Amino acid sequence: MIRSPVRSSSIRSQVDMATTSAIRVLYVIPLLILVILHEPGQTQAFPYRSLLQTCQPSGSIPGESGNCNTENGSECCQDGRSYTTYDCSPAVTGSTLATLTLNSFAEGGDGGGASACTGRFYGDDQMVVALSTGWYGGGSRCTKNIVITAASTGKSATAMVADECDSTTGCDEEHNFEPPCRNNIVDATGGRRSGTRRGSTRTTDRPRSRGPTREYDQRAHARRRICKYGHYAVSDGW
Repeated sequence: MIRSPVRSSSIRSQVDMATTSAIRVLYVIPLLILVILHEPGQTQAFPYRSLLQTCQPSGSIPGESGNCNTENGSECCQDGRSYTTYDCSPAVTGSTLATLTLNSFAEGGDGGGASACTGRFYGDDQMVVALSTGWYGGGSRCTKNIVITAASTGKSATAMVADECDSTTGCDEEHNFEPPCRNNIVDATGGRRSGTRRGSTRTTDRPRSRGPTREYDQRAHARRRICKYGHYAVSDGW
């Protein structure tokens, strides 16, 4: 399954609990989410030289609206708007900036079908990610792990590469009528319990299900706050 981008940002609970108190004071100050991909043995925390890394657009597609599942705050295509496409991602050198976003890899979730790497679905409590087309590399990074780290605390969580976030096309039924994925995305599970959301990107019907508890909703809300306003680092074994 080639996943569409989701514009809400997320990080898993291991990182969330460690950063909540620090982020509360920043709740009203919009900050860019930074994710750093770097090779083993190189631990530079904020490599500003990475800002110079470039990947040029490969073209554009016309927007077309449709039945867009907005379960995780998806950005839906608009008629008449043009959307940029990429067939590359920033080069992975010593360290590379990226953006963390939210998706569901569960059966019936907004991510659609089974993951491209393994042909499996993953519950929202499992640690998996999808990568932009260039970083996905035609599946060359499938099942490899990345480590997501809260820059403010150094606390980390590990996630496995399971799918592609398509940067080359979008705005159609296969891609949930969402725009193409940006070229620097690490699209992660969102921390909701499997089964609490049952929407499908492929159908108009959404079976009823028991929603999350109030306590869980509060934790999920805290995650969104942390991810929207926090800084993160990602390291891997590429």
